[in-house]
Amino acid sequence: MQYSLSYDGAKEALVPNIIMYGGVNDGVLYRKQYFDFYHNFQGGASIDLADFPVEYGHIRVDKMRIPNKPFTLTMGAYGFPEYQDGEKTQVIRRSCDGAEAVILKQDGRQLALVAYTAWESVEIKERRGVNPAAENSMLAYGKLRREKMYGYEPYVMISAVLSRTDDREWAEDELFPIRTITFTDEEQCGGYGPVTLLMKDGRTVAVDYEGLEGHLMI
Repeated sequence: MQYSLSYDGAKEALVPNIIMYGGVNDGVLYRKQYFDFYHNFQGGASIDLADFPVEYGHIRVDKMRIPNKPFTLTMGAYGFPEYQDGEKTQVIRRSCDGAEAVILKQDGRQLALVAYTAWESVEIKERRGVNPAAENSMLAYGKLRREKMYGYEPYVMISAVLSRTDDREWAEDELFPIRTITFTDEEQCGGYGPVTLLMKDGRTVAVDYEGLEGHLMI
């Protein structure tokens, strides 16, 4: 799983070149990654990372800190073989209360990427020669675009990456494990303050990036 940042006019996309560990608090793992770190962290494009486990995978609650515009940001899930015994992988799309899911399915295994906030689309890319299990593979990924230099738009990208080793259809609560998402700011963009997630298993998970920089280590 990885982010990719493409600035308009750039010759190639940036991928994070350093990731820092920020600790675990109330079951949430915090990290931070930079796309263009060289000598210091001042003014660099970065993403605050926060994730926690659910039954079939984990939830990501990541906050973008990318000062320059315009750009396109993507996040890929895990690569998945395109064929199994000559049969092409099924691509299944589902939605629930504004969340969008894409499922890659073969006999005996499934991978799902679910996008909740900030992501504008969930797409599929066919690739060749980059997967250790198959010459041809598929990648599910979220995609968003930012053009306004000073626009106040969604900052927090919430998603779920889930996998199973059976053929059973996903129950709605399994595929969409988040019941509600509440941001601190009035605009509900996540520009500041904690993010509170009420899960369908009854848990309440608070994600708070405050003070993250003061705890970072390699």
